[in-house]
Amino acid sequence: MKLRPNSIRAKLTLWQVAIMALILALFALGIYAYVRESLFAQIDARLDSSLRLIESSVRANTAELGEIERHTQVIAFRVMEGDWPLYISGGWIAADLDKAIPPRNGRWVVSPARGGIYHLKQKTLTLGKRQFQLSTAENAEQLHRGLDRLALTLSIGFPVAVLLSLLGGYFLAGRMLIPLQHITTRARNINENNLADRLPIANTHDELGQLGNVLNDAFSRLEMSFTRLKQFTQDAAHELRTPLAVLRSVGEVGLEETRDAHAYREIIGSMLEEVDRLAQLVNGLLTLARAESGQYSVQRQPEDLQLLCKEVVECLQVLAEDKQQTLTFDAPQSVITAVDHDTVRLALMNLVANAIRYTAAHGTIRVTLEPGPDTTLISVRDNGPGIDPAHHDKIFERFYRIDSSRSQQSGGTGLGLAIARWAVAANGGTIHLESIVGHGSQFKISLPCTTASEQILCAAD
Repeated sequence: MKLRPNSIRAKLTLWQVAIMALILALFALGIYAYVRESLFAQIDARLDSSLRLIESSVRANTAELGEIERHTQVIAFRVMEGDWPLYISGGWIAADLDKAIPPRNGRWVVSPARGGIYHLKQKTLTLGKRQFQLSTAENAEQLHRGLDRLALTLSIGFPVAVLLSLLGGYFLAGRMLIPLQHITTRARNINENNLADRLPIANTHDELGQLGNVLNDAFSRLEMSFTRLKQFTQDAAHELRTPLAVLRSVGEVGLEETRDAHAYREIIGSMLEEVDRLAQLVNGLLTLARAESGQYSVQRQPEDLQLLCKEVVECLQVLAEDKQQTLTFDAPQSVITAVDHDTVRLALMNLVANAIRYTAAHGTIRVTLEPGPDTTLISVRDNGPGIDPAHHDKIFERFYRIDSSRSQQSGGTGLGLAIARWAVAANGGTIHLESIVGHGSQFKISLPCTTASEQILCAAD
């Protein structure tokens, strides 16, 4: 058996042995003290009974003291009147207990003649002017030998019990830590190539099972993060490849032959459009990367949502006019709640721009603001082609497109709705899509009033 000082098994074993040693020591001392005091109490009771019998004889007739020695089990006693011995029993004389008085250790004396241990009790009796010293003793040699044997047994048994406790503790600690060893071995073998593996859990209700559940949850989140990172990298590479290919193609076409200034301006204009698309894509990627890494600071302060929505509509009005669309904003009253101005504006900009992008010419886009007792609802509704319900759950994923060719033509990056969902969630809200194919789409943003005071502010000014 080899104990490593820093191992949990060694620490558990040593703690178990230390506690067991303390318990055994207290138990042994308690047993010894209890047995010793019980035996001593029995002797004291017999000596007290002898003293009462001797006192009764002295009070009645000192001549009867000899009868006590002949008819009782009193081993040895002595009666002194002053300095004069009134009666001394044969047992007292045989043990030569005169030389052992007063008693040592408060309870017993050692016989000078026999070397035996005698328990001794004395009492002073006064009768008128006469004063008697009553003494009685009992041989306790066997009792003390028994106590010595008990002490020796406990002394030998204590280290044996501690050793057995050490062996048993080491074995039990090893048995209890076997599931932890399995968890450690399996966890060590999990890497980026097999993140789908999970730790074995024998009992989900004990501490090791709870630890295994926590680690499995962590591996699940890690697997999800790796999957999303891999997908994100693949999607970003795919999205970046298209505008880069277009830039290269336009540049190569422009270099194939000499052209006039107007043709070069058209080529440069096409290239700038692709550069602008690249810039939008990179900015979107940076925004999502900063959001997921926690670097995007959200400062929620009381904000007039009516003014914020109006600002977004006025900013994008020119895009709607270019497509001969009608973009309107309807808010019956001012609504003030605690939000982060920049992120909510970013979400609205993406939703409204998305509606303008996919709504046909002469279409209608309507932004509305509706205050409520607990939440404020902002909706962006259009009469575009609508979105099939099969796509509703995935529409907010990055780079997800219903029609890839149409998205490329419209200039979208596939990140707008993903950014909008993050921006709304950062403000404690939710975003929901309602759409019917051929009848348009409606995106609804619900922003909570988080405190009682903010709920009051959500009401009309």
